[in-house]
Amino acid sequence: MNVTREDVLRELELLPVWRLRSPVLIVKPIYAPTEALAVEVLTLTPKTEIIEPQTEIIELKGETAETAQLVTEMVQPELLPTMRLLVSEDANWLFILESMAGNTESETLLQNMLRAISVKISADTGINISQVKAAQLAEYQTKIIIVFGIVAAQVLLGNNVSFDVLRLNQHQQPLIMGNNMPVIVTYHPTELLQRLPNKAKAWDDLRLAMQVIQKN
Repeated sequence: MNVTREDVLRELELLPVWRLRSPVLIVKPIYAPTEALAVEVLTLTPKTEIIEPQTEIIELKGETAETAQLVTEMVQPELLPTMRLLVSEDANWLFILESMAGNTESETLLQNMLRAISVKISADTGINISQVKAAQLAEYQTKIIIVFGIVAAQVLLGNNVSFDVLRLNQHQQPLIMGNNMPVIVTYHPTELLQRLPNKAKAWDDLRLAMQVIQKN
């Protein structure tokens, strides 16, 4: 049995595999290279009238041009997804993540992750993360903040660094918000279901969080 490269990648859970698209057929217009060919065409179709295409260039002037430029520059910002804020019963943990309304598989995975670190939740509320300040989070007096997913992490930390770099850096240098609140960034449960190998990395992040709790 022949084993293809795709079979190997599927076994290693490294799919999807990039596939080559079928080549696009480009048809070029045929021009009469010689006068003789043009005569031959006219001879075969004496009543055919050849009409040259005309291109009309419309130039915007005055207020019309300014309006078009204004519309081009007006880019509506994307609305941030609904976020959740969870606080543990012992008040040591605070979790922030994108809402998973109706996604039972992601919710089940989240509960399993919390169970793995022996955390029980006492409060689960919605928040507008773009308006959350470090001082507000400090009011909960938790020992650590866990942020699930790149969207929540970038908005909360005000950092546009890529998610992978952010994760790796925290294992070298702890992430700290205002009021010296330690932050751990990890994968969102929905993303973990899409990329199962990342579960091991998420567990490393939670173990790091438990070490921070013990030190504090």
